[in-house]
Amino acid sequence: NVQVPAGASIIRASLKICTINSYTGGWYVWNATHSGALKGEAADNPAPFGVTSRLIWQLSTTTASTTWNWPENSNWGMGVWYESPDIGPIIQEIVNRDGWSSGNALVIIYTVSQTGDDRAFMAYEYDPARAVKLTITYEMQ
Repeated sequence: NVQVPAGASIIRASLKICTINSYTGGWYVWNATHSGALKGEAADNPAPFGVTSRLIWQLSTTTASTTWNWPENSNWGMGVWYESPDIGPIIQEIVNRDGWSSGNALVIIYTVSQTGDDRAFMAYEYDPARAVKLTITYEMQ
């Protein structure tokens, strides 16, 4: 239910994520370096995900991407909010698709290569109030 009209010019877009503990069991993750990229699914109105269908690594992705790296020794504890760099070009590529309509779904994919411990963030199913938030600022021409 992304409310961005077809033909909109994206000024800025970002994701806010809320952290949860490391999968390694500690409240904080130290000495972990993550290098990642955000992309979108190249689809007009993606279908929901299932347990055995629509696996993320099998999706067609946007050409546009944004790097989002986490520094070493960053404090990754429970309930800390982080905001992504601008993902406006990714959103623009999606809303420029011929089949895009306001109210469609979209998928943002974050892939990482890492050294050190895992890092995790909240999913809607875990806590709706702390689920990933997408903010899009646009204008109509």
